[in-house]
Amino acid sequence: MLSDDLRYSLRMLRKSPLASVAIVLTVALAVGATTAVFSVFNALILRPLPYHEPERLVWVAERNDKLNLPTFTTSGLNFRSWQAETAPIDSLAAIGFASYNLSGDGEPEQLTGGTLSAGVFPALGIAPLVGRAFSIDEEQVGGAPVVMIGEGLWRRRYGADPKLVGRTLSLDGTPHTVVGIAPAALTLISPGDVWKPLVIDPAKEKRLAHTLTAIGRLPSGSALQQSQAAMDAVAAHVGQQFPETRDWGIRLVPFPKWIVPDTLRTLIGVLLAAVGCVLLIAAANIANLMLARALAREAEVAVRTAIGASRMRVVRQSLMESLLLSLAGGALGIAIAFAALRWAAYAMPPNLLPITDIGIDARVFAFAFALSVVTGLLFGGGPALRVARAHSAPILRAGGRGMSAGAQSWPRKSLLVIELALAAALLVVAGLLIRSLDRLEAVDLGFRPDHLLTFQLSLPQARDPNDARPFVFYRDLIPALAAVPGVSAAALSSGVPFGAGTYSATPVRPNGASLLAADDALTIDWRLASPDFFRTFGIPLLRGRTFTDADDARAPPVMIISRSMALKFWGTEDVLGHSVHRLGDGKDLTVVGVVGDIRLTALNTQAPTMYYSSASRLWPLMDVVVRTNGDPAAAIADVRARIRSLDANLPLANVRTMDEWVANSGAQPRLNAGLLGIFSALALVIAALGVYGVLAHSVGQRSGEIGLRMALGAQGPRLVGQFLREGLGLAGLGIAIGLFAALASSSALEGLVFGITTRDAATYVVVAICLAVISGVACAIPARRAALVDPVVALRGE
Repeated sequence: MLSDDLRYSLRMLRKSPLASVAIVLTVALAVGATTAVFSVFNALILRPLPYHEPERLVWVAERNDKLNLPTFTTSGLNFRSWQAETAPIDSLAAIGFASYNLSGDGEPEQLTGGTLSAGVFPALGIAPLVGRAFSIDEEQVGGAPVVMIGEGLWRRRYGADPKLVGRTLSLDGTPHTVVGIAPAALTLISPGDVWKPLVIDPAKEKRLAHTLTAIGRLPSGSALQQSQAAMDAVAAHVGQQFPETRDWGIRLVPFPKWIVPDTLRTLIGVLLAAVGCVLLIAAANIANLMLARALAREAEVAVRTAIGASRMRVVRQSLMESLLLSLAGGALGIAIAFAALRWAAYAMPPNLLPITDIGIDARVFAFAFALSVVTGLLFGGGPALRVARAHSAPILRAGGRGMSAGAQSWPRKSLLVIELALAAALLVVAGLLIRSLDRLEAVDLGFRPDHLLTFQLSLPQARDPNDARPFVFYRDLIPALAAVPGVSAAALSSGVPFGAGTYSATPVRPNGASLLAADDALTIDWRLASPDFFRTFGIPLLRGRTFTDADDARAPPVMIISRSMALKFWGTEDVLGHSVHRLGDGKDLTVVGVVGDIRLTALNTQAPTMYYSSASRLWPLMDVVVRTNGDPAAAIADVRARIRSLDANLPLANVRTMDEWVANSGAQPRLNAGLLGIFSALALVIAALGVYGVLAHSVGQRSGEIGLRMALGAQGPRLVGQFLREGLGLAGLGIAIGLFAALASSSALEGLVFGITTRDAATYVVVAICLAVISGVACAIPARRAALVDPVVALRGE
């Protein structure tokens, strides 16, 4: 029986190949887009993290309500104090950030990585691929020089040789013994290739130096709220022991919320809703087409039921047609999704998503299959039931012409209204993100990004603030780079805007009169900068002076601040000589200059900033920037040669132009707007075809009526106007519903727009006009065809 139904369905599909191909392609595009977005949702939200019982893992962050810091990195000494307590967290562990220079084994290479406490692997519930993890003895001061290599570096540079464990590698010029190979799962919370034991020396650490990331595992059976309350008690006890930490508490953040933040979850939800709209619009459009085909076969169905065919079999055969079309479209859609994900992996900037292992696994395949089946039932179920429920006697008495046009039209018109409502809502979302992107890309950066080349250098000696060698090296390097042919300026910083350098913030309190309440402090971003930093970037000096080489560690501490910091603290730019108290180390710093504000970490954020002199302190990892007269890429070889003339074993890392950094910073909003633009354009085309299809079918069904009216004297323009009013009335209703729905749900987009509100009137007006014009064009074609009906031919057909 099923085989007969299958053969019948295939025969009916072959009778209208163009329509069948159109349906398959429509389903393929809709299912492919939905499957691709679901793959991201699956990887980031549904798939368990690659750790043992990941639901028990938490980020143990510090918090300071007075400084408006809901989460912050951890102080090394506070971490040790927590360990000393009877902490209600299993396997408390900490991770630090570091960079290392690998030399003596092939080409010198700068590697990112970090430091790990001995509890990291037990806390995560993972094990080294080869060898062992660090021991507690190795994280003590003076411990053995050992290292763990990441799986990526192990495979890329050493061919996955298990004999690497036990060998000696030269890191920062010091021999280190490889004790283990860390699995790729570690890089999810500590990106890098090389890790050393975390050594916390109480004699050198500062209690308020927050430089670590702490993690832990909730006790089995313990709720997050219970553990949070217990850790609050631990923080309060540490605050009693060390009064400088009394304002610092602890906040436990579940791993999934930490790794995939709320803004990204919102974005994924918006994209899922968008592709869901496209899928529903496609299903509604296909349902309209299937309904038209089913109504055209009413007479055939009436004859079959009259001679004994069961209505159930009629429904089954109709659904078989729909499922064949949707499954064929679904199979093609999976291929489209696979190709889209491959392209995205190639085209997207690195680190755009926290989890990059996105593909089509068994769950995604099952989702695509189920989606294809549901889509087939959506666009095939209604038409099948409607035709099967039709009474055959009236149809046969009408000579096989089927039911009246009025009885047939309301389901199709209802589907059309739904299509346009969904398209309008989706177009509003896309319009808001596109307008937001336009505002974002037009934002004033505060500096000139053109003709800037940036790269990173790592000097391990800079970890010792008393070692003068790094200061001497950079003091020689900057003028040497400025003398390279084609280079007009060079500078040094701990982190260039939008780059991969060190981004730090510290709480400071103004000394003397200010706009802040007494004893109030604010957490302010800070950077290290060399004397030519502001000139190299084209940042205007508004007051005072820039740094000089004399602003070293022996001189009184000074700083240069941004205009917004001057206004926030003192309400004026004229703040030379004012000072702030840095809570972390208790130092007072005097303002010697005020510069313009710049965008540092994101295009949509401009925060107050402090700059310290690089002559007074250095980070082990520093950013170097050179301004060129021509193409920055053309200067790379000469710059590299000049650095090797000073240190042959010092590798350059993250060599990029500033234009590339700026472009990468806008990659996420650009991707958001691009995807929503594609989805909304697809929805618009499908909806326009739906408008055309409904009105064209109405004209075809009412050709006899049109012919009769024209024979009685009706004029063509009047008929055109009637059909235009009918089509535009439906379009207007759908557009209005869609705009209202978009307005009602606009608050969900608050975190995704910049420079406009989610109720931006211009966007709603443009969407309404655009849809109205396209609907009008789609209505005009069949309306004009109605005016061209030959009344003689139409009446003869009746």
